[in-house]
Amino acid sequence: MAEFIKATMMDHMNYFQKKYNEAVDHLASVEKDFLALREQNLAFFRYQLINTCKKYLAQGEITQYQFDRLTELHKIYHSLGGNSQGDLYYQKALKLPIAKEHEHLAVNHEDDEIYVTADDLKVDHHGLGHDAPTLTHIVEYEKDDN
Repeated sequence: MAEFIKATMMDHMNYFQKKYNEAVDHLASVEKDFLALREQNLAFFRYQLINTCKKYLAQGEITQYQFDRLTELHKIYHSLGGNSQGDLYYQKALKLPIAKEHEHLAVNHEDDEIYVTADDLKVDHHGLGHDAPTLTHIVEYEKDDN
């Protein structure tokens, strides 16, 4: 009987050792996948940070909205382990003057920002009568659609 108990205990120990080894192998695989995803995210945010900085540097100024967005990108980049590669562009972009705030319509379509000031939207009413659309009409029309 003692031999039977000893054999049963050994079978159980072997079973649990096998399951433990499988769990360790699985954990190593998950860790490897996680690190690969982390590196991919880091590369993506590095690309976004550098290209966004280049875009703003080409503008020669930065709006408060753009500044806030850039700062958020930089925080995420560093939280993923980002280094000085993106910092060089970020530090240059921080030195840009903050653009004077204008009343504008902002359209953000796939990271392309279009700012239109009231001066850009002069409507020629010559010959159109008083019912011609104005900026106010356009904005109200857009609001009604939503």
